[in-house]
Amino acid sequence: MSYSYYLTHGVVLHLLLVGLEFLRLPALLSTSEYVGLGIVSFVATVTGSAFVFLAVERRFSFSRAGAATRGSDWPLPIPRVDERS
Repeated sequence: MSYSYYLTHGVVLHLLLVGLEFLRLPALLSTSEYVGLGIVSFVATVTGSAFVFLAVERRFSFSRAGAATRGSDWPLPIPRVDERS
């Protein structure tokens, strides 16, 4: 899920910023409001990345069908090297 978080957290934070600008959030926040905004931002990024992980990454990256299509020669055997002088 870390790759999904890496890919989506910037987009989610940007969408959160656009939404907060639409609501006309004040420029200066108190300490408790700032901490609350940090918690909301973190929850939003984790939720967004979990959605992408479950909808895309887990479905395609961790499918059992991919393992079945590789065949019996996966992983590829390591060739032996003769050490003749």
